[in-house]
Amino acid sequence: MAAGKDKDLFLKLELDYADFIAFSGRAVDTVEDALTHLRRSWEPKALGALNIKRDLSTQEGAKPRLVVLGTGWGGHALVKVIDHEKYDVVVVSPRNCFVFTPMLAASAVGTVDTSSITESIKEANPQVTYVQGTVRSVDADAHRITVDTFSSLNEGGSSASVEKVELEYSKLVNGTARSVDADAHRITVDTFSSLNEGGSSVSVEKFELKYSKLVYAVGSKTGTFGIRGVLENCYVLKEVSDARRLRRALLRTFDEASFPGVDEARRRALLSFLVIGSALLSFLVIGSALLRKFDEVSFPGVDEACRRALLSSLVIGSGPTGIEFTGELSDLLRNDVPRLFPDLLPYISLKILSADKTILPMFDKVLQEKGLKTLAAAGANVMLDTVVKEIKPGAAILSDGSQVPFGLCFWAGGTEARKLTRDTIAKARKLTRDIIAKIPGQSEMEGAARGQLTVDAYMRVKGVEDGSILGIGDAVRVAGQRLPTTGQVAAQEGAYVARLLNRGYALEGGDSPPVAPSIATEDKDIGAVAADWLRLRGDLTARPFHFLNLGVLAYLGSGAGVAELRGGDKTRLLDASGTVGFFLWRRLFKADIATDLAFDSWSTYLVKQVSMRNRVCVAIDWFKAKAFGRDFTSPSDYYSVEE
Repeated sequence: MAAGKDKDLFLKLELDYADFIAFSGRAVDTVEDALTHLRRSWEPKALGALNIKRDLSTQEGAKPRLVVLGTGWGGHALVKVIDHEKYDVVVVSPRNCFVFTPMLAASAVGTVDTSSITESIKEANPQVTYVQGTVRSVDADAHRITVDTFSSLNEGGSSASVEKVELEYSKLVNGTARSVDADAHRITVDTFSSLNEGGSSVSVEKFELKYSKLVYAVGSKTGTFGIRGVLENCYVLKEVSDARRLRRALLRTFDEASFPGVDEARRRALLSFLVIGSALLSFLVIGSALLRKFDEVSFPGVDEACRRALLSSLVIGSGPTGIEFTGELSDLLRNDVPRLFPDLLPYISLKILSADKTILPMFDKVLQEKGLKTLAAAGANVMLDTVVKEIKPGAAILSDGSQVPFGLCFWAGGTEARKLTRDTIAKARKLTRDIIAKIPGQSEMEGAARGQLTVDAYMRVKGVEDGSILGIGDAVRVAGQRLPTTGQVAAQEGAYVARLLNRGYALEGGDSPPVAPSIATEDKDIGAVAADWLRLRGDLTARPFHFLNLGVLAYLGSGAGVAELRGGDKTRLLDASGTVGFFLWRRLFKADIATDLAFDSWSTYLVKQVSMRNRVCVAIDWFKAKAFGRDFTSPSDYYSVEE
């Protein structure tokens, strides 16, 4: 059934009894989780502070120690739900915050600030101990991990050779003014033409950490899938340190390309970028590169062919990440570029390459077709069934040998398991392979081929007989299931593991289901027995993990979106596209603050923010973008040349 003249709303109302039961149980669990979090918020936060006298290498204290590796969707959900009164929780991760990844595309174009969509792990649960570091090894028999901590970070300097140029007034170039000739209307400017990135020295300390239970939630990395030229020609964009280095390099490169006298060939070479990944600052890099690109092509003397080349953007990947970035980018080009760079509009082109025969493969065919029409109407050139075999500077080489030139390339090709790289952060993937090799049977299991730990239906790492190691998120594969590598899955897995631990299920026993302590009636009144029964929902044997598919939404730009709302695998509520899909994407759920800003509040994402602070900050960012336009500035601290 459809509603509206454009048939944007398709009511499905396909209900399934099993999905209804699962949804109801999950709703009750959510209420219990909220009460746990509320009770924790009333307690003194100092209880979770790191006691420098405490020896983490020993298993001391009245509570068993739960060590969580990672602060992504899975680790963050677990930390929010876990009962700190039952466990001494220690979180180990190079990153001390959770990132709300669905809004990274908006941060790339200046709609929201990245600080508005992050939450410190200590804010998520003030009662946990956070250790900044990476895990070097795991001794499953001794229940001990070895951690590399970053004890002192000495930022290396950057060197730049300075060139002097003379400019007439009313021109804008990044640099430092050295002299002004008022009679000739001329200034002398020092510009930063040759920039050599300085290194950073990190003092690493090792210590051992004992655990009773270990949760492995280190995530995955952006996949290149064997395509030649990606790692050779691109920065890796997964961790914050990588993105910061790349953003500094991009900003400086765009500055160098904007110098007067730089020839067209040099500018083309400087602006040959391929951005791979969807971590927090990779989107910032894309946004910064776009803004710098507009500055560059506005410079006098750049010919028309060069302008078109520089303003040619390429998006590789047709999933939600690639399509939502395209939507945000098209809004930037439609709403803000005409205001600030009106002369550049004829030169801008946007291409999307997809190896699939359509876009958004997780959506129904009708919504895929609606999405294609929306993108085409916005001016995007969507190239379907197009396989990229190599990336070279300035061009993507296709399987048929043809080339697709670009000035900026955004890679959204998916994820794969991490490999050992020179970066310290990548040690987590070597750790995975080490664990796979050491745990009996793991190397022959289905997850080993992708560098993932294989877990059973209760998220216990197979081969660990005492059930002391659990795995969640993209770092693991559930035996016998093919779950999508999304934040929705990882968050549900994290909350599931936290509930298993909170309810006291015994996780040892190999392949046997976890069993809860019996509800003994001796020495207990009827109220205590009822409380035990409610705590376990009457299940003395734990239920296996069940992913509750709630659907997916994507923004297409131009005030249009697609939405597929579900209540489980077989329960389909409605599909929407166009303006209706956009309305659902932005306004599906209402919060008080969203009502006040209802003219343009993305209420779904607003309510889904992990804290009230994030909701307020995001709403303020949206208001500023609506009222004053997106932020087109770049921070000055990316230039380290001394005055």
